[in-house]
Amino acid sequence: MTPILPCPRCGQEPTQTMTWTGVTVACRPCDVTCFRFWTSRDRARATLAKVRSEWNSNARRIATTTLPFAILFVGAEGQGKTTLARDTDARLRAQGVRLQEMIHEVARDVLVRMNTDLATLRASDALTNEYQEQVFVRQFEEEKARGFKNYVTDRGPDNLAYLAEHGSALDHVLSKYHGQIGTYRGHVRASVVFHVTPALDVRPDGTRVVTTSNEVHRIDAMIKFLLASWSVRPYQLRSANHAERMIMISNVIRDRAGITI
Repeated sequence: MTPILPCPRCGQEPTQTMTWTGVTVACRPCDVTCFRFWTSRDRARATLAKVRSEWNSNARRIATTTLPFAILFVGAEGQGKTTLARDTDARLRAQGVRLQEMIHEVARDVLVRMNTDLATLRASDALTNEYQEQVFVRQFEEEKARGFKNYVTDRGPDNLAYLAEHGSALDHVLSKYHGQIGTYRGHVRASVVFHVTPALDVRPDGTRVVTTSNEVHRIDAMIKFLLASWSVRPYQLRSANHAERMIMISNVIRDRAGITI
């Protein structure tokens, strides 16, 4: 508690009590001046103590914070999913959230391992089927290894829509991996899913085949149908502006996890 000192102006003992801090704050001979002096000083000390207490409390909470869910970005290619996922992951880590390693570019990694490119895949039904099957398995295993929570990923069940669009083995994959798909469906339902709707032009990047606007919208419609059939209600990011998208993402994470990014 702040010691009761003589009035710095007149030297007399204070005689009035400030109930806001429980500290004597003024004397009668120079009431106004002393009142302001004591009030300003004591409020500053009390405010500083409060800020320190809250900071220490938040620091302890953040130091042990993990997400009880996964964050998935889904949508057609070339719509900024990976950029949004990386930014979200970085901002959460900046707040002290102890995320597991981000899952990203699984499709590209599988492409490299197969030593091929998308243009070649599109010309071969068999290769396309093999590729999309491997992408699904790899994505599932990566997420399963993380316990289906506390990470960010730039895709979800998207490639099932790509398999339906570009391949012919969707029924084979659904049958062969029936158990995994059932598990994955439950996981996606429990996750925070952001559906990045078509808003950007698709541009070549060395591995991506430039697709038409109609194809992008067909893929997007399939993804939307898939999520609806799995009873998943995603948060839709309709804006093409990255800052506006991140505001939406920040608001959702704040509401779901109490963390402001």
